[in-house]
Amino acid sequence: MGKFSIGIKKATFYAFHGVYAAERAAGHHFAVSLSVDFDQSYFSREDLETTINYEVLFQIVDRRMAQSSKLLETVACDIVDTCKKEWPHLLEVKIKIEKIGVQLGGKLENSFVELIA
Repeated sequence: MGKFSIGIKKATFYAFHGVYAAERAAGHHFAVSLSVDFDQSYFSREDLETTINYEVLFQIVDRRMAQSSKLLETVACDIVDTCKKEWPHLLEVKIKIEKIGVQLGGKLENSFVELIA
């Protein structure tokens, strides 16, 4: 048997995460990619209840991104924990949260936090 990977890629949000109070007050653009893996044996053809609905994945991310946090690591852990509670049979959850256009005094596209659990 194989495994399925289901997810969302680069869902964009304007959110209020950051260590500094000014970051949390002003907000920033973020892109979130989330994938979950599960064993193919859980799947039954044409039965949404036996797979992972990517709309639900988006809703989990959307709800958590709306809550301000100092660290993206905390946001990533919370999303992974929620996915594992929702679907205990998951083999792996992978999330990447990118802070778009971050200003660090040099040229770069994004900063990011990635968690594989």
